[in-house]
Amino acid sequence: MPPARPRHTLLFSLLIIVLAAGAVFATVALNALAAGDAVRSQQLEDQLVAAQREHSRLIIEVAELEDPGRIRDVATTQLGMVPAREPGFLTPERALPADGLPADEVALGAQTDPLKPVLSQGG
Repeated sequence: MPPARPRHTLLFSLLIIVLAAGAVFATVALNALAAGDAVRSQQLEDQLVAAQREHSRLIIEVAELEDPGRIRDVATTQLGMVPAREPGFLTPERALPADGLPADEVALGAQTDPLKPVLSQGG
């Protein structure tokens, strides 16, 4: 009979213990990371709810500020404006190119306003 091979039960046991400890450590580490992400997710959801409330409040505020009655009151009381009487119209003595010439009658790139070259010089 050949001699029995020595068994390495101690080495095998240590390997199993190391693998089990590594698996437990990895599970705990992943659980901690997931918990941290859950906390961050809850913070972001809270910020989202607060931003939605602020957005709704601002929409209401804009609607109140755009109210024609409020604008009329501010114009008359704070700015000193008066309601218009009968509207008046101004008619120019001569037609200018910008007054509605068809596009094909105006040269491409031509100045249609005689003041543009003067105003674009900057002073």
